[in-house]
Amino acid sequence: MRLVLGWIALPAALATLLWLPQARQTVRAVVPARVRGVAVYRYALAWQVTAFMGLQSLLYFATLSWLPTILRDRGATPESAGNLLSLMVLGNFAASLVPVVAQRLNGQRVLAVSAAAGLAAGLAGALYAPLGSAVAWVLILGVSQGAALALAIFFTIARAPDPVAQVQSSGVYRGDPAPPRMEVAPHEGQPVRHPEHHESRRRPPSWSPAPAGQYSHVARAELGDKTMLQLSGQAAIDADGTIVGGNDMGAQAEYIMDNITAILAAHGATLADVVNVRAYLTDMSQLPEYGKVRAARFTGTSPTVTTVEVSRLFVPSALLEVEVLAIA
Repeated sequence: MRLVLGWIALPAALATLLWLPQARQTVRAVVPARVRGVAVYRYALAWQVTAFMGLQSLLYFATLSWLPTILRDRGATPESAGNLLSLMVLGNFAASLVPVVAQRLNGQRVLAVSAAAGLAAGLAGALYAPLGSAVAWVLILGVSQGAALALAIFFTIARAPDPVAQVQSSGVYRGDPAPPRMEVAPHEGQPVRHPEHHESRRRPPSWSPAPAGQYSHVARAELGDKTMLQLSGQAAIDADGTIVGGNDMGAQAEYIMDNITAILAAHGATLADVVNVRAYLTDMSQLPEYGKVRAARFTGTSPTVTTVEVSRLFVPSALLEVEVLAIA
């Protein structure tokens, strides 16, 4: 047990030494002029990240608490059980480079599946494999636990389009889903943005595919105390470029509206701020399905609407593309 506590205290002491120089710096807080709450409970992304974080935490703390007892019941000595737990904790730190690898990949499915498989194999081996092989299984379990935690934190950052959305998404699993909006003061030497400013956002949200041409996913213009947001057309395509919803117009429309809602939220806006909606359908006979989804999402003052039938969209399997203009 002392060895376990020693491994836990070592990185904490190292982190304290690294942060001591930061204590001498003064950080200027910036109070935003407006605070807009965002209903993150409605975002599938927030619940997905929360479920991932919650499940990996449940498994980690359950293992941390009960693994030595289980090993002792299987015949291990108290000292051996403690050392195996120390090995598991050491394996947690061995996975510290997982976010670096994840950042360099186009998708993290392989890492997520590998971590889940490692957790299942390591736990099964520690519980049922011959006690003589427990070292290998416990080490696999520890590395997989560390990878799962690292991925959970990484997903919170990578799947949100900006720092505000990151805080709000992580707030769901912290039990504080609607923290005050935070703004970061520019670092010394960086230009300050003036009130009338236009900004194009080419970097796509993590759930959408990269731009296929020279365009931005959203353009933002500050107009006095208002913000105008023009979103590019959104189709039901995930981050891998795969169509979502198949041939179901309703399913594609729901996915598109989820994406639009999340993009607007990242810029402090909601669907209630939308003033114009333009939709392009490949089959006007499916307008009722799209209209039902649109009506369910825009429950307040209805925006102006333009709906056009086209022969085809950029992605052949896409049935619908929607762009909106919002003023918040």
